[in-house]
Amino acid sequence: MNKKPVIGVPVPLITSGTFVNNGQKKSLSITNTYISWIIETGCIPLLIPITIDLKDIGFFIEKIDGLFFPGGEDIDPVMYGEKQKVEYSEGVRFVGSMFHRPLSIAPNPKRDQLEINLYKLAKKNKIPILGICRGLQLINVAEGGSLHQENPTTTISHYIEEDGLIPYHEILIEKSSKCYELMGVDKYFTSSIHHQSIDRLGESLLASSKAMDGIIEMIESKDSERFIIGIQGHPEITIKNLPLYGKIFSKFIEEARKKKGI
Repeated sequence: MNKKPVIGVPVPLITSGTFVNNGQKKSLSITNTYISWIIETGCIPLLIPITIDLKDIGFFIEKIDGLFFPGGEDIDPVMYGEKQKVEYSEGVRFVGSMFHRPLSIAPNPKRDQLEINLYKLAKKNKIPILGICRGLQLINVAEGGSLHQENPTTTISHYIEEDGLIPYHEILIEKSSKCYELMGVDKYFTSSIHHQSIDRLGESLLASSKAMDGIIEMIESKDSERFIIGIQGHPEITIKNLPLYGKIFSKFIEEARKKKGI
């Protein structure tokens, strides 16, 4: 009998160049950083293709002890009741500019719908949930919140620079939050690679931390009995420099072990 917790991870569909099929190929792909982290914590990753039928979500929910939402494309504004304001184009260079972004991060409504349904069913079954970057935004939208389609104008850099630099900036952590309880500090740092962010916070959520410009950096469930946390930055690639995020990861795995009954 398997004694390791199983962590479900939705896997997006990526379009890449190839010499066949008129130069385009669609493949399911996810960065190995997430998968390696799950394996290194003694868990088994269960990859959930976003191409599955919605009616088959229950199959995966029955198999998992934790649910992890990774980064990825922008979320379709239709999911939070707004019209699309961003233009996505193949001709946009690198990360683009405000309201003009590359086609590679254009919304995938099927992924949005699948992940929102996964989230709601996992929450119903009291499965611990952790989201990174898009994952934080997905949790907020699933809870009835909305997003800034472009970050408000600020002096803080929240997106990767053209030279590939991933900027760091300070965050303030709410002392009444689970994140503060786990990390033990009310000020810390994060690395940001996002051009969208939380606008209206979902009613069942608490803003655990904010950047100095007010952009929400971490969220969690108001229900202290549930483990539902979203992190806007990318601690999975900065964990050596910002080790306190490891305490959130460890608690997520601990909760998955409890769900497993071990």
